[in-house]
Amino acid sequence: MRAPQPRFTVIRRALVTSLCSLLLCAPALAADGSVQGVLEAGGQKTALKFARAGLHDNAEGLLDKGPELRILLTDVEAGVDAIYGIAFLPVTVQAREGKIRGVLVTMKPDDPSVAYVTVLAVPTEKGASLTTFSLSSKPVPVIADFKMDGKTVSGSFKFGSDDLRSSGLKFSAPISPEPAVSADLKGKAAQESDQVKSMRARAQAMSKGDSAGVARLSTAAENRQLEVAVAAIGPQAGQMMREAGRDMLGTFNKVERVVVRGTRAVVIFRNKESWQDMALVDGQWKTGK
Repeated sequence: MRAPQPRFTVIRRALVTSLCSLLLCAPALAADGSVQGVLEAGGQKTALKFARAGLHDNAEGLLDKGPELRILLTDVEAGVDAIYGIAFLPVTVQAREGKIRGVLVTMKPDDPSVAYVTVLAVPTEKGASLTTFSLSSKPVPVIADFKMDGKTVSGSFKFGSDDLRSSGLKFSAPISPEPAVSADLKGKAAQESDQVKSMRARAQAMSKGDSAGVARLSTAAENRQLEVAVAAIGPQAGQMMREAGRDMLGTFNKVERVVVRGTRAVVIFRNKESWQDMALVDGQWKTGK
């Protein structure tokens, strides 16, 4: 299930497609479920032990297939925050950094016959995306013995492709809904919101080549990604940042909506053509997760 990709982060939009608004979130305190089975990906076998599930209500309207159930099966415990968000979920950052292994399965909550699987393992090629593929099966569902009662979800998978193999993964996990919408701003209210004011100030800093200003208005995770980009691009990074900032300053009149979920928000642009994650950190809204 793919959502529109965000475009409004400095270097990633103007310079390289690999810079997505990604984040390694701090673990939440909710307990994980359990999973039994061994996963083989990239020639490496991993015993999976932890299961977690999340339900995204799609209040933002950015998931093209509607509400989404996310099932996370991993070798180490992951906080529920790891599967919050629209796309580029935080757990994928952990996987790319080699901090977690397993699978992330997304699906429509009422249709276990179709599932989308992301392999959580360090890509064999530097800079490559995580392996993702779809599974479908009827009348026997992809997830055997699938059960969901609103509080927990359980079932079993069996993978047998070149990308992913398992002898069977039996899981049971608590379902953690996405944090509730606390504000839904539209039109002028959205354009004058604290989130958009922060984005505009950040774009102004970019246009001036003010790296310190950009850093102050970016989350820690966003700054880590930008540092990697700047190092990869080299001397031209500063000029590209200024050009990207000037370009962004002309876009804020296209903001249509800001959906806030407590300390997280998504700024949505005209016709849902683009969107940007925001996070409230120490009383300041910042770009990134």
